Amino acid sequence: MISVIKKFLHLVVGVSKIKAHEILSHLSPVLENLFLTRGTNEALQLGMTWLSFERCCKLKKKAIEFQTKTFIDRYLNKNNQLTQKTLFIKKREEIRLQSRSISEIRCKIRGHDFIEVLVHKAFFT
Repeated sequence: MISVIKKFLHLVVGVSKIKAHEILSHLSPVLENLFLTRGTNEALQLGMTWLSFERCCKLKKKAIEFQTKTFIDRYLNKNNQLTQKTLFIKKREEIRLQSRSISEIRCKIRGHDFIEVLVHKAFFT
């Protein structure tokens, strides 16, 4: 995964001084949150339509701060599922606790989300 990030940074973004592992460490909290939210939708079989994450991200220095609570509220609201909020948050926390034993970040992110977050960070910082 690190070599893919290095190639992307060099070829697409045009930078080579940034270390790939630093980028991954900055992006992984956002990516894991998105993955958990998708997983919760699947686990509860709500069949919700995905919501773009960009409006729930704030850029602070070199990091992206993901506003998880705001995203969940908007996601549930978009899909007319606000009545499921307590259940959704509880299930999401269960999944988060279960995933703590997984050390490999690639098992806790979605590739398409990775690209979207990376592009968001690269072009809006």
